[in-house]
Amino acid sequence: MGGKKGPYGGPAAPGRRKRAGRPDARRGPLPSPLRLSSLLTSLRGPLAVGPKLREYKVRKAWPGAVGEAIARNAEPARLMGSTLHVTVGSASLATELRFHQSDIMEKLNALVGEKVVSTIRFRHGAVRPRPTAPADAPAPRRLTGREEELVEETASKVADPALRELVRRAMKKSLGGGGR
Repeated sequence: MGGKKGPYGGPAAPGRRKRAGRPDARRGPLPSPLRLSSLLTSLRGPLAVGPKLREYKVRKAWPGAVGEAIARNAEPARLMGSTLHVTVGSASLATELRFHQSDIMEKLNALVGEKVVSTIRFRHGAVRPRPTAPADAPAPRRLTGREEELVEETASKVADPALRELVRRAMKKSLGGGGR
C-alpha cells in the first residue's frame, strides 16, 4: 500500500492537503536563531549603529566635560572615527579650547566610559542655541473675593461632581489662582 502519507505517518485522508506552515522534512533543519546584538554589530553602511551611538554619547557628555557656559557657545558637530569636530561661536573661544584639548578629551572619554575621542578639531561657526531650563513659574496669585464667587457660581451649575471639580480648577488656574 504505497499511497500518500498523512501528517502522523498513516494514510492521508482523501481530499486533504498538507498544511502550508509545516516544515517539510526534505528541506532540512531550520537555521538557529541569531542574537540581535550580533546582527547589529555586523551591520555596515547607512544602518551601522556603532558610530552613531558613540557620537550620541559624546554629544550627551559634552556639557559635563566643558561646563554649561562653554556648551552654550561650542557644540560637537560630528565624530569621524576618533576625531571630534566642534563648532565654536567665537574664534577666541576656539583658541582657548585648543589649549585645553587634552583635558576635554580626558573628561569626555571618562564620561562616555571608553576611549572614543583621540583628537578634537575646533572651528569657528554658527552655534545653535541650547535649550535652557524654564525659569520657575511665578507663584499663583490669590483670587479676589469676586473671582472666588464667580468660580463657585459657575461650577455649581455643573451637575456631575467630577466635571464640576475640573471646571472649578480650570477657572482658578485661568484666573491666576493656581487651580487648587
